[in-house]
Amino acid sequence: MGSHAYARLGYGYDLGGDEGEFKTREDIESLDWYDEDLGLEESAKKVIGEFLTPEESKGVHFQTYGNLSYGYTGTMLFTGPSLSRNWVAEIEIPEITDEHRHRLTVVLETLGITPDQEEPRWLLATHYG
Repeated sequence: MGSHAYARLGYGYDLGGDEGEFKTREDIESLDWYDEDLGLEESAKKVIGEFLTPEESKGVHFQTYGNLSYGYTGTMLFTGPSLSRNWVAEIEIPEITDEHRHRLTVVLETLGITPDQEEPRWLLATHYG
């Protein structure tokens, strides 16, 4: 079994994260909910599960990017439909609604973080592993 390159197009924020280099105004590692053993994604999912209803967190997910086998990885926070591809393909960009944007805002407020990125946008999370 070998490693492969993959890409996921999604709408949201790049939160960074390898070795503490998060792309947020707050020091994520100092927040009460952050557990270094779990990492950003799993720690955040626990908080989201405790404080948000399933409807509030519906369609919000995390996507890891980078070299999963050997090196740098980071985390993106996406909402709404996202597209995953591992081969060249023609894609149609899905519609992002105000509800999707609102869900991102609710999740960020719940986590108490402010991304360095000014506003959500389409991001391509590429990873190899």
